[in-house]
Amino acid sequence: MTRRRFHGRLLLVVAAAAGLSLTVGLALAQAVHEEPARRLASAQPAQQFNELEIRIVDALGRMGLHGERAPVHGPDGADIRVIFPDGTDTLTINASPHERRPGDYVVVGERVIEGVVVQSIRFVSGATTDQFECEDGVRFDSRGPTPPGFESFDSYLGRLIRELGCAVDDVLPPTL
Repeated sequence: MTRRRFHGRLLLVVAAAAGLSLTVGLALAQAVHEEPARRLASAQPAQQFNELEIRIVDALGRMGLHGERAPVHGPDGADIRVIFPDGTDTLTINASPHERRPGDYVVVGERVIEGVVVQSIRFVSGATTDQFECEDGVRFDSRGPTPPGFESFDSYLGRLIRELGCAVDDVLPPTL
């Protein structure tokens, strides 16, 4: 049973125990099944979420992770964070339709995940992140510890790349 179904059934039981009508209980259970971005937007109604933020939050929701807007964000990009259930670690995902300025970072490694080149980069500040670009020109980067439920950071990145719609379906084998 998925966590969403469990929470939906739990809400129905709680609603029944509290003497609420079946209609109210069903409405509560339905709220659990809303798309993650809709829940995020309804939780913070005063803020408008841009397309990149919604794209990331929805992708994370399909991965079983809860994304929220980071305290600092730009108007056309996205800065989303995932706080793990135990509250101790934070994973960040950023997106921008703009390229990074040369000189801000150095590439320290490259690999291909889901047919997409992923670069490990180090900024002049010493911070490191993994970045990749989708065919639509949007650059994403993510840093932090491996999220719960994933074997490695690369397995997390692979799933993120797929959920964001960035995976290259027809990957050709390398030529010799």
